[in-house]
Amino acid sequence: MDSSRKRLATRHRASLRAVRGGFIPTPIGQCPDRHRGFTLIEILLTVFVLGASLALYTSAAMLTQALRSAKEQDIALRIAATKLEELRALSYDALPESGTFEADALAALREGTGEITVSEYNQKTKQVTVTVSWNHSKGARSVPLSTLITEVGGL
Repeated sequence: MDSSRKRLATRHRASLRAVRGGFIPTPIGQCPDRHRGFTLIEILLTVFVLGASLALYTSAAMLTQALRSAKEQDIALRIAATKLEELRALSYDALPESGTFEADALAALREGTGEITVSEYNQKTKQVTVTVSWNHSKGARSVPLSTLITEVGGL
């Protein structure tokens, strides 16, 4: 037993001298080249972070497009409602012929146009439809609003 204690003490002193001498001994069973590569957990974590970043970027892009579409539709709806209220304020006989109309807010829509369609609903009633159309990134869009205007009074 004394000899094994002496060997252990000799090893301990040798390792202390090595540390004082400027290098740290490698523990038994470990190779210095072992830390050169990536572990599986590091690779999986990197893939997860990249995937989550891509998902967030895609969601943000889709949200931006949806918000733009909703804003354009809101503008078109306000233009159509305003024009329809202007037409409702007119008398039955003062309603204009079918055709296009201009509004300052149409400039906020890409290639925005406004159209009024006045048609006979029956002998004493006309149907008025206001349609605001514009070009969206996914194609042409439009918002139609209709009302009935009578000769005698409103509905």
